[in-house]
Amino acid sequence: MDRKQYQPTEKQLQKWGTLKSSEMPSDDEFKAAWKHSHHNVERGWGMGKRDWVVNHANDHLIWTIEYNIGLWQGRIDALQGLEPIETPDYHNDPYQYGYFHGFNGFESFWHGYDAQARAKLIEQYSNN
Repeated sequence: MDRKQYQPTEKQLQKWGTLKSSEMPSDDEFKAAWKHSHHNVERGWGMGKRDWVVNHANDHLIWTIEYNIGLWQGRIDALQGLEPIETPDYHNDPYQYGYFHGFNGFESFWHGYDAQARAKLIEQYSNN
């Protein structure tokens, strides 16, 4: 079975070109925001910052064109019923990280797509 390459639309490329990773606030900025949202109490800001880091750890990978192309390629490969491309080092490469999430998250993605979009995707990328 031939692996079909995903071709992003001009609109997607334009949208992906504007993606920007979030920057971690300084300790002072974080303390001030924490204090404001917690009734003027500064205690606990360190755990809040830890949570921020955990939730934003892969922003540098996700907010890239390569991630989004990999995400869609993973979805296309899953649609075609192909075996996934081995991604041993996917935490360091935006394309591989996107591919991993696209392939493994295909079922939930597919159930959220409307019928017209599904038909178009099948027509364009399915091997059947």
